[in-house]
Order: sequence, then C-alpha cells, then structure tokens
Amino acid sequence: MVNPIKLMLCDLETKSAESKNEDRDTEQIIRKMEIIIEELLQGHG
Repeated sequence: MVNPIKLMLCDLETKSAESKNEDRDTEQIIRKMEIIIEELLQGHG
C-alpha cells in the first residue's frame, strides 16, 4: 500500500518548485495534509 502522505509531500515539493508565488495554495495544501494526518492518527489510535 502506498503512503498517501508521502505522495502529498512529493506533490507539494513539485508544486512549490513550479511556482513559489502561490503561497496561498501551499497553505491550503498544508492544512489539508494536517487534517488528513489527524484523521489517520485518530483512525489508527
């Protein structure tokens, strides 16, 4: 099974490399990742 968090981190690195001016998009991605990580931790806890 592929780790979705690793995929998102790779995607985040790609997007930040493509355009460093999109700070708002990056913030939204990070917030979504934090929510997903919390859900994963609660699900496994």
